[in-house]
Order: sequence, then C-alpha cells, then structure tokens
Amino acid sequence: MNPYSIPNFIVSIYNIALGIFVLLSNPTKKKNQLCFLVTLWSFGWLFSYGLAYSLSDFNQILNFLRLGHAMAVLLSPTIYFFTLEALGDLKEKFDVRMACFSVLFCIFSLISLYTSPLYMPKIERFYWGYYPRGGPLMLAYVLFTFALASRIIHVLVKASAIAKSRLQDENYQRFKYYALSIGIFVIAAMDYLPKFNVPIYPFGYVFVGAFSSLITYAIVRHRLLDIDIIVRRGFIYSSLIFIMTAIYLFIILISERLFQSYLGYRSIVVALMASLFIALVFNPLRLRIQNTLDKYFFKMDPEKILRENELFKIEAQKQDRMKSVATLAAGMAHEIKNPLTSIKTFAEYLPYKHGDPEFREKFKRIVVDEVDRVNNIVQQLLDFSKPKELELRRQHLCPIIDDTLALLNKNLLEHRINVVKNYGADAELALDKNQLKQAFLNLFLNGIQAMPGGGTLTISTSLTADSCLLTTVSDTGCGIAEDQLPHIFDPFFTTKESGTGLGLSIVHGIIKEHGGKIEVESRSGKGTAFSVFLKNRS
Repeated sequence: MNPYSIPNFIVSIYNIALGIFVLLSNPTKKKNQLCFLVTLWSFGWLFSYGLAYSLSDFNQILNFLRLGHAMAVLLSPTIYFFTLEALGDLKEKFDVRMACFSVLFCIFSLISLYTSPLYMPKIERFYWGYYPRGGPLMLAYVLFTFALASRIIHVLVKASAIAKSRLQDENYQRFKYYALSIGIFVIAAMDYLPKFNVPIYPFGYVFVGAFSSLITYAIVRHRLLDIDIIVRRGFIYSSLIFIMTAIYLFIILISERLFQSYLGYRSIVVALMASLFIALVFNPLRLRIQNTLDKYFFKMDPEKILRENELFKIEAQKQDRMKSVATLAAGMAHEIKNPLTSIKTFAEYLPYKHGDPEFREKFKRIVVDEVDRVNNIVQQLLDFSKPKELELRRQHLCPIIDDTLALLNKNLLEHRINVVKNYGADAELALDKNQLKQAFLNLFLNGIQAMPGGGTLTISTSLTADSCLLTTVSDTGCGIAEDQLPHIFDPFFTTKESGTGLGLSIVHGIIKEHGGKIEVESRSGKGTAFSVFLKNRS
C-alpha cells in the first residue's frame, strides 16, 4: 500500500462514520439526511483518490480519479442545501436560486468530466501517485465552487447576526462554528493546485478532517443537529477510539517500514514491541482525553442539572394544570350562565313588582342562592388552579366524582358521550377533595379524548376483599397500544401531539400520596379501564 494513501483512508472513514451516526440518530430529518450526503461525497472523494495513489493499472487509476472528482463535484450543491436546511426558519430570508443554479452547474460538470477532454485532459505521475491535470472546464468549476462557498459563508454570517440580534445565543454559536468549518473546508481546494501545474502534495484531507471535527463540535456542543446528548457522547467516545486506533496502526506500519528500510531488520519482534507499547499507553491516554472531552464538551454541574430538571417538571405540571383549568373554565361558563339568567330575569321584574312582599322575599332567596352558586363555581376553579399541600379530610368519594363530572357537562354533551354510574359502594376515607378532583378530571378528560366520535364513560365503585374502595373509570374509545402501556404513567410520555405527558403521571402521584394505587387495562380499539384503589387510612 502507498503510505500517501493512508491519511486519505483514515479521514474518509472518519467522515462516513460521522455521516452514518448522524443519519441513524434521526433518519427522517432532512438536515440529517443532507449531512450524511456531505460525508458520503467526502468519503467517496478521498477514498477514491487514496485508491488511485496505490494502483498501477492506468484504466483503474483513471476510473477512480474520475469517481473521486465526481464526488467532490457533488459536494458543493449538497453543502449549500445543507446550509439552508440548518438555518431553520431563517432560510426563508435567503435566496434559494443559487442552490438551483448550483445543481445545474453540478450536472454540467459531471457530464463534462466523462465526455469532454477540456475537463480532465490527462493524468500524470507525481511522487505521491497518479493525479489528474485540469482543463478550462475544471477551472470554471473551481471558480464556481469558490463563489458558492463565499455565498454560503455570507449567508451563515448574516444568519449569525440575526440570531444574535434576537438573543438566540445557541443559534448564534451554531452558525458561527458552521461558518468557520465551511471556511476551513474551502482551504481543501488547495488539492486543485497540482491539477494546474503547481506540484505540491495534495493535503486537502487535513482540512476535510478539520471540517468534520468542527461539524462534530457544533453537533455536540451547540446541537447543530437534533441528537440526544447520550448519543452524542457515545459518538464522541467511539470516534476517539477509532482515531487513536488509526494513529497507533499508522505508527506500527511506519516503525516496521523504518526498521526494514534503514536497518534491514525483518522480524515480528518489532510489531510485538509496538503492540506492547500501545497496550500500555492506550487506556491511560484514552481516559485522559475522555476526561478532557467531558470537561469541555459536556461540562455541567450535576446539582444544576437536577435543579433544572426539577424546575422543568414543576413548570410542565403548571402547564398541565392550566390546560385543565382552561377546559374547566369552558365548561363552567355554561354553569355560570344559568344562575346569571335567573338573576337577570328577577332584576328585570324588580321595577314592576317592587311593592309585592312575596316577590321581594322570592327575589332575596333565589338571587342570593344563585350568587352563592356562581361564587362556589368560581371558588372551585380558583382552588383547582392553585396547587396546595395535601389536606386530608374524612369524606365520601362519590360526591367528589359527581362534582368533577358536573364540571365536564359541556364537554360530555359536545362529544356525545353517555355517562353511566355504577356506585356499588362508598366509604368515608381520608381524602384531599381538590387533589382527587384533579386526578379524576384527568382520567375523565382522557376518556373523552379517546372517544372523539362519542361513546360511553362508565364509573363504577366497589369494595375489595381488603376493604379498599375500588373506583373504575372505563371508556369505549380507541384504547392504548400494548407496547405503550408500561410507560403511560411515566412523566412526559405522551402519544398526543399537543400533550405534555404529565396528565396520567400527576394522577399516579396523587393516588400514591393518598396511599393508594392505580392500574390500567387496555386493548387497542377496544377501550381502556383505569382502576383506582384507595385504602381507608385513619
């Protein structure tokens, strides 16, 4: 093997590994697909040229040099499209006509490469291997590539400025590093100098490697792509091991060659000694580099992480509560409207029947009752919206269920849902009325949402053998998939597009605080039944 091929192979394999990692992490995301294509074309370019350096058959060399250059040609428009996609909502501010023109120019260059002597007139032998000479059409392609790269950097710098003005620091850092990586990638175009009579070794792979490393840094440190931190960390460590292994392999090959060339010493002892050295040095060095990576790439105080996670959970719970409050408010508007209508009717008759003692007495009794009713409804909403510590009072559960259902009358009517109550038993338990209202409200709302076309919501109560009050809330809705059942009480797990994933988690927490438990049975398409067990705590 030609030693000049080895760096090309190492960088190309590193590139394609990065691309595969990015693609597998989110294969449906367009950004990830385009990033994979960038790394694929880079791999094809460097690997094909590396093979051409090591071959001796002229036709094979020509084919691989053409293939490598074709991959390089495909890079330009792909990087431009990747840039536009990476900009997210900012891409609408930039002209996409350049991208379309780059595709047309790419097609023209590929056709010229294989059909016209004005593109690649010949190949020549240099000290590192065979390399192509460029014609006027290749020069036109190179100039266009520089123009396109300038446009990409300009777009990224402008996007960085917009992100900074909007106080989007993460986007600003992301675009800044990506612009820098593109600038470094442009330097790899020095590989074209030998094609135009400047006989220097084509070391563009160094800048391609730097480009990939900066992209990796932007992915890991500033989330250029949507990749979870655990996956990102795994990729970094895997890349580290691969690069170190490649370096050590290169050291073994070079040391063996030096011993053979200058000392004429041919023995397996050299390879064994080098392997022993690697075995001793590899792990300590890997750990040292790994700790350094943790320090600079993934640094964060564990206490701060826990604190932020707790704050995030509290905020999400507030949002879920407010969402429930909004649902209640919509239903309560109907409940408040009825007493207001009664008050309005009596107020309209008051001027005409003011002298009637019987009317005044009736007015006093009914209006006061209706005002108390409105006040009670509003107070319920206020109590529900303010989270409080658990306040246990001995009371019956069935009236709490009835009150909660009354709040959802409007929703039940709108969704054509029939409510069936089978109260087989009730017991006086130590309960927090408001907390249990929230728990059953979430269960009822789940049932309503599972039956968009109407159905039956059944609430049953009974006593178990160990004197627990069992309350079953069942619906005839779409059901829950079997693989999702183990996770439905997990925080933030949701199958709804607009859900927070905290509704059932909150229910689980409330029941647990009451010393009870909740179970679920469901079959997809057959409905769902939640069983709430509450103990009689003294």
